[in-house]
Amino acid sequence: MGAALVGCLGTQPLDVIKTRMMTQAASDLTPYSSAFHCLKDIIATEGFSAFLAGLPPRAAYLAPLWGAQFFLNEKLTRAMGEMNYKGQLKKIVRGPSPGPGRNAWVKHKGVVWTVGVPKGRTRNADIGTQTKISLASIDDRLAQAGTHKSKIIEATVFLTNMKEFKGFDKEWKAWMPEGIGASRATVGVASLANNDKVEIKVTVAA
Repeated sequence: MGAALVGCLGTQPLDVIKTRMMTQAASDLTPYSSAFHCLKDIIATEGFSAFLAGLPPRAAYLAPLWGAQFFLNEKLTRAMGEMNYKGQLKKIVRGPSPGPGRNAWVKHKGVVWTVGVPKGRTRNADIGTQTKISLASIDDRLAQAGTHKSKIIEATVFLTNMKEFKGFDKEWKAWMPEGIGASRATVGVASLANNDKVEIKVTVAA
């Protein structure tokens, strides 16, 4: 309500000038040449108090209307924002959960995110074997999400031993479809879960 009263006070002088110019144009008096001409004439002949003429009744009916408008606008904007947020959540599709707080894959707005790890490997499996298992896991998860590695966009590879990069890269090249590439980054890390040698995160178009 306070903002509405301030709005009335701020626009009252403009409303006075508008009304004077309209009424004078319809009378036999010489019309004002401009709004600035009207402003100077009112100040010279009537003083600044003339701009407050009619303010109380104007504020009495406009302030509640503007107050209601501001209130409804705030409520409607908030409601629309909440509806949009809930609608976006419904559009997020999640794959099966391999554990608390995780999903095998997530799909949203035509993009799929997933991770491949060498689950089920033997204890002494080398980097090549672990890479094959991880990539096969990615194939399975992408199939579940309704897409394929040929639509890959980017990949982030985590290796515990960067000296084994060539062994990983050999399997990666064999896995990628001919003529298809990804924006790929390889990161050396101190360790991975389950003492794995490799973990691969990919982003793929749905």
